[in-house]
Amino acid sequence: MTNIPRVDILLSTYNGSRYLSEFFQSIARQTHHNWKLLIRDDGSTDGTISEIVAFSRTFPDKVIFNKANIEHVGVLQSYSQIALLSSSEYIMFADQDDVWLPEKISMTLDAIIRMEKTSTTPVPLLVHTDLVVVDDNLSAMGKSFWIEENLNPSNSQSFFLQLTQNYVTGCTVMVNRALLDMAWPFPEKAVMHDWWLALVANAFGAVQYLPRATILYRQHANNVIGATPKGSARLIRIIKKIIDMRGSVGRSEAQAKEFYCRYKGSNAAASCISDALAYGSIRNYNRFYRVVVALKHGFRKGSLLRTIGLYISL
Repeated sequence: MTNIPRVDILLSTYNGSRYLSEFFQSIARQTHHNWKLLIRDDGSTDGTISEIVAFSRTFPDKVIFNKANIEHVGVLQSYSQIALLSSSEYIMFADQDDVWLPEKISMTLDAIIRMEKTSTTPVPLLVHTDLVVVDDNLSAMGKSFWIEENLNPSNSQSFFLQLTQNYVTGCTVMVNRALLDMAWPFPEKAVMHDWWLALVANAFGAVQYLPRATILYRQHANNVIGATPKGSARLIRIIKKIIDMRGSVGRSEAQAKEFYCRYKGSNAAASCISDALAYGSIRNYNRFYRVVVALKHGFRKGSLLRTIGLYISL
C-alpha cells in the first residue's frame, strides 16, 4: 500500500443527509483504495452530522471529520479550510449529493501522474472530467454535462478563456500538491474554488481534461451550481441566469483583479498577468469604454449567446 499514492478527498457538507449515504457508498467502492476523506460541515441542521459519524466509524482510519469547526462560512471558504487538513500529494474535491463511478480516482490519478512525468520539477497541475447529469433518483438526464451545457472542455486549458467563463467542474477535479500550495488560500473574491484553481493551473502549470464521465451529477433545486434543466425548469433557469448575468460578470471581474493583485511579479506568464489586469480593471471605465476595452482584448465566452450576455452585462 505504501507505494500506491494516497489521495485526499475534500468534502464540505451542508444539510446533505438525504444524499450522503449514496455518496459514501460510492467512495467505498472506488477501485483505488488508498484514499482519505477529509470532511468539514458548514453548519448543518439536519441529520448530516449523524451520517458522517456513522461512515467514519466504518472507516476510522480513512475519515477525518473536523468536528471542532462547525459554522457556516459558505462553500468557498469551507473548502479553503478543509485544504488545511490535507497532506497528500494528490487532492480531489467532492460534492455531498453526487455518486462517484468506481474508477474515478484511479482514472484521474493516472492522468495527473502521466502529466507529472513530463516535467523534471514540480508543476501545478489540474485534471478534470465530464459528468453524467442525473435526477434525484439517479436516472440519467443526459450522457454528457459538456454537451448539455454546450461547453468545449479544451477551453479549460486557456487562461484567457477561463477569465470570463469557468469550464471546470469542481467535483470532477484532481490537483497536485504544487497547485494547491500555489492557489491556497482561496480568496474571498474567487467565484468558486474550481474556477480559481483552473486559473492558477493555467498560469503556472497545466490543465488536462478526460473526455469521460466519472461521476453521476445530481441536478435538483438545492444545487449551488448545476446543469441547466429541461422543459419549464430550463426556461426558469435561463431567465434567472439572464437576470444574474451582470452580477456573475462582476464576480468574475473581481476574481481576475484578485488574481492580478496576488500574482503580479510572480513567474506567471506575462500575458496571464496583463489579461487579468485588463479584465479585472474594466469597471474603471464608463460603460461605453468597457465595451471598447473588452473588444480590444477580445474577451469572450464559449458561445455567441454567452458572449452577447457578457457584453450586455459590462
